[in-house]
Order: sequence, then structure tokens, then C-alpha cells
Amino acid sequence: DALVIAVCDGLGHGPPAREATALAVASFDHATDTAPAALLLKCHAELGSSRGVVMGVARVSEGTRSFEASVIGNVDIQIVRPRSARRLGGSSAVLGARRNPVVKPHTETAAMAPGDIMVLQTDGILSRASIEEDLLLLRAHPVVIAQRIVERFGRSNDDALVLVTR
Repeated sequence: DALVIAVCDGLGHGPPAREATALAVASFDHATDTAPAALLLKCHAELGSSRGVVMGVARVSEGTRSFEASVIGNVDIQIVRPRSARRLGGSSAVLGARRNPVVKPHTETAAMAPGDIMVLQTDGILSRASIEEDLLLLRAHPVVIAQRIVERFGRSNDDALVLVTR
């Protein structure tokens, strides 16, 4: 009865970052029935002494069209509609890194209107990224929206991940 989605970004580059991301994805895969904040705390415990990740998790209830989203680190979640965007940013922490023994996910809940778009993106996308004024793009397929966000707002010196859903 719910769509549960997440994005995560391993700290740094190379194999240690990839390993931390793989651990976070595996933890997510085994806990999609868990509330987003609890899921992030589970990931934090399971990542142990890895390099760590930043992560955002959203649960969209299809019956009530409401969402609950939690974020740790520099991941951005937006609910976008024409001429309006609601942003949810994370706390400055890292999941799994020993330097952050205690993490507190930033969590929000709200209703989604028909036609709203949810965008989850990592720090490879500029924080000024904004598509709520691009009315033509907002009608496009989610894959097209994600691609345009990367093209327009992607940082040339970082990897980027954008997930878009309706």
C-alpha cells in the first residue's frame, strides 16, 4: 500500500564509497516495511565502521496520497508542483561513520496532491536546482525530468543521483 524509495551517496570515491553504498542498499532492501527514520537508524547501525553514506528515504502512501520522508546528510527531497516546491533537507551527519555515533534523521510528513512530483537527489546536483517554473518539464515522464535535472544542475566535479516519481 506504499511506495518506498531511497537515494544514498557513499562518502568519497572508489571502492570504499561503493562498499558503504552497497551495505546501505542491502539494509534498505530488507527493511522497506519500516518507517523512514527507523530505516535510516537501522542502516546507521549496519554500516558500522564503513566510510559511511548520506541517505534519504521516502514512503508514499498510495491510498491517502501522503508521504513521510527522512534524511541524513546532504540529500535533498522535494515535492514539486507547478510554481511551488517543498524542500526537505537533511541533518549534517553521516550514516555509519564512527565520527557520528548518534544520528538524528530529519523527518517530515505531508499530503501530496494529484500531479505532485517527488524528487530525491544527492549533492552532485546544485542546491539551487529548481524546476517548479518549468511547466512543460513537469508534464514529462519521470525519467525525462531526472535527466533534465542532471543536465541543468549537475556538478561537473561530482557524481549525481536523481530519482523522480509521481
